[in-house]
Amino acid sequence: MRVCIASSRWAEVGKRCWDWADAQLPATGPYTLTHDAESSDVFISVLYAHLVSEEFIAKRRCFNFHPGILPQYRGAGAFSWAIINGDRQCGVTLHELDVNIDSGPIIAVERFPIEAWDTAGSLFAKGMDAIYGLFQLYFPRLLSGDYVKEPQDESKARIYYRRDLERQRDLTRYVRAF
Repeated sequence: MRVCIASSRWAEVGKRCWDWADAQLPATGPYTLTHDAESSDVFISVLYAHLVSEEFIAKRRCFNFHPGILPQYRGAGAFSWAIINGDRQCGVTLHELDVNIDSGPIIAVERFPIEAWDTAGSLFAKGMDAIYGLFQLYFPRLLSGDYVKEPQDESKARIYYRRDLERQRDLTRYVRAF
């Protein structure tokens, strides 16, 4: 069985997850790592910046480590939005991929507090550590299918887009000016 752990080039946590998984999988075992997503049987997204098609998802088991608590923080910039929204905690979510953005069934959520001195950068660092920890805990379970999933509560769903965060950045300049 071929496993692809995909991440964007800037996602150091993706490389850490790949290296950890590579050390865990025996060379002669039933699982091998591949960089070729199309040939994979299991696809694991760790801060992968590209959407995958319905056809792609239908051909394999697909999972995503999302930097934000789902379903409240679908999309981009969850750590920034958590600060803007005045939240006291944020976190990361492991979920199955489906055809919509960050809407698949939830497998696990790791939460951590937002301290008064936290910035989006410090929350991102905490989030990457949380993703790595969840990856280590769940990687074998994702391969074996030994996990429980729950559908997301759509009444709590909110999707954030990068362009909306850019608008907030622009608004900040106006607030500072007055």
